[in-house]
Amino acid sequence: MRNNRLVKSTASLLLAVAVSFSSVMVASATETTSTNAAKTPQYAQSHYPSEAEIEAYLNDPQYKKYGRTREDVEAYLKANAEEDAATTTTMEAGLYSSWSTDLFSDGYWMNRSGVWSLSIMPRRALLWDTDRGWGQVYDRFHTSRHWTYYSAWADASMRKQFNCHAQYGMLKTPYHLEPSRSDVSSITCN
Repeated sequence: MRNNRLVKSTASLLLAVAVSFSSVMVASATETTSTNAAKTPQYAQSHYPSEAEIEAYLNDPQYKKYGRTREDVEAYLKANAEEDAATTTTMEAGLYSSWSTDLFSDGYWMNRSGVWSLSIMPRRALLWDTDRGWGQVYDRFHTSRHWTYYSAWADASMRKQFNCHAQYGMLKTPYHLEPSRSDVSSITCN
């Protein structure tokens, strides 16, 4: 009987310590994230490149199809960070799915300030297989009403946006593809 009480009180103590520790960790992480996010718009995206990643990108001719100079890359990152900061995002019920492949960890439709956008999170393997990656995105999402509503230009526009983002690799993720765009900017890729 005494052993049972000892086991129960030890278990209760361990649980209390674990809950307390996790609360401190969550509060600490939240504080750090919100502090960083408030100071710079770059934290609005899932991945913001380090200086070393930008240098590696600039020094690797395989990736430099759109951003040939540091100024191009900085303009791309700045334009996307500003757009993300000025965007209000909502999701329609039922549009989020657990779609993932060997080249993408996630993909779903979202509404960004009144514009439907396909948000896709590439895996690093996409950098070496963009044609197959485009095929996966097209096969999964091209029948959506958000895509087919703009049937006159959506296929070509979405492909241009995808290729533009993919050429910048993992410098800015996730990629946001907007079927309503009939013209695509090489700076924002939208």
